[in-house]
Amino acid sequence: MLSISNNQLTEVPKELEKLTKLKVLDLENNQLTDVKGLEKLTNLEGLSLNSNKLTDVKGLEKLDPLTDLFLGNIKLTDVKGLEKLTQLKWLHLHDNQLTDIKGLEKLTQLEELWIRNNPALTKAQIAELRKALPKCKIHITPTK
Repeated sequence: MLSISNNQLTEVPKELEKLTKLKVLDLENNQLTDVKGLEKLTNLEGLSLNSNKLTDVKGLEKLDPLTDLFLGNIKLTDVKGLEKLTQLKWLHLHDNQLTDIKGLEKLTQLEELWIRNNPALTKAQIAELRKALPKCKIHITPTK
């Protein structure tokens, strides 16, 4: 496990690319605007990117073994690519600007999903997701 949270990082350090056996990485509370370089860490099982300046997470779809992914408070508007992370058990998407959660229904291994404080999500979208993932506990904020 490696934690480099709270460091004001604006990009993923190049040195991380060499840590190909790394299982858990914490990059919370930095200033990251993209996840370039993380796609090489193909043994990651846990990744925290909470509280960064990301608007998309392109590249993470290559991290097949991920079971725990924390993407809270990063300004995401969609979940494109995350549907490929079929091993996910825990997914945090709270405090974002999600307007669409299409694709998450493919994450049939999900046990817990946090999507609270995404005001644009509708009750219909959440109901559809609940129907598709009946075994998943979905944490939400009442929506319109």
